[in-house]
Amino acid sequence: MMLGNKSDLRRRMKQVRSEIPPEIRAVQNQQIAKRVLAHPAWQKAHTIFCYCSTDDEIDTYPLLHGALEQGKALCLPLAMPGGRMEARRVTDLTQLQPGLQGILEPCPACPVIPPAEISLCIIPCLAADLFGYRLGYGGGYYDRFLVQTNAIRMVLCAESRVFPHIPVQDYDMPCDILVTESKVVCLHEK
Repeated sequence: MMLGNKSDLRRRMKQVRSEIPPEIRAVQNQQIAKRVLAHPAWQKAHTIFCYCSTDDEIDTYPLLHGALEQGKALCLPLAMPGGRMEARRVTDLTQLQPGLQGILEPCPACPVIPPAEISLCIIPCLAADLFGYRLGYGGGYYDRFLVQTNAIRMVLCAESRVFPHIPVQDYDMPCDILVTESKVVCLHEK
């Protein structure tokens, strides 16, 4: 498949993602969550930064609940002006409210967690490649955030949207671990 530019690829990957039948998506979500929860990076992490998934994304709610149940510090992104985001600690998912584009995020009263304190970042994508690069949604929020932390970067992606190589730009931050429904690929050791 010719991948083309990032805009075209985003459009195609959103289409591919939307065509996955709900029963297949449910199995993918379960397998990915199982692999993440069993991974040593998860087990060793004391502070986890994770996104709140939308209906189309890999379901992170088992991870959010797992972090809280295991007594890990759970941080979620809060969108800020200028295309930035902050890690805010939540101790209960009732602290979430609709934010940018209706995505659930921590309420502003949740405490800021410095990026240096984060052990593991779990990152969304539309597509990923075998070099650790991810195709995000085009806002640059994660790339601007990830340069601030030395945390292990784990990207979750359905196998059907993993390619040998995707288009990248100088500011794109590679991830260390790729988790799909069928495998875990360690891309860069930290």
